[in-house]
Amino acid sequence: MYLILWKKIKKIIKIITYHKNVIKSFAGRNIIVKKIDIRKDFSKIKRIIDKYSPLRLYYFPTTKISFEHKVKKNTAQEYENFYINYPLRILKENKSKKISFFYPSTKNIDYDKKSIYSKIKLKAEIKINAFCLKNKIPIYI
Repeated sequence: MYLILWKKIKKIIKIITYHKNVIKSFAGRNIIVKKIDIRKDFSKIKRIIDKYSPLRLYYFPTTKISFEHKVKKNTAQEYENFYINYPLRILKENKSKKISFFYPSTKNIDYDKKSIYSKIKLKAEIKINAFCLKNKIPIYI
């Protein structure tokens, strides 16, 4: 059973994206590496989803994180974009596709509920989960 399962896993195509930190160690059979800037490459993301659907989307983009209780307005807006707006846009533009969505949670929500990052991340989890449930998109947080 293990060998059969392993053979099946090897056949799965994995699309790995990066923006600034080049990924080299994953290049190989059934692995596609793409440079994507989540801030402006939504057409690339859509093309990938169109081409390789059904897909399991693992959403890991991030910006520099501060655990401060006060941050600059543009930092808070960047958190909103990375953790709420961008993933929701991806989901909205592809809700009719056969996709599932993995969105990583953070332990900081439990440790420090007052940091701006934690507040936005918690808000993101609630909004994304609600959107996925409403649109019958399997979600894993």
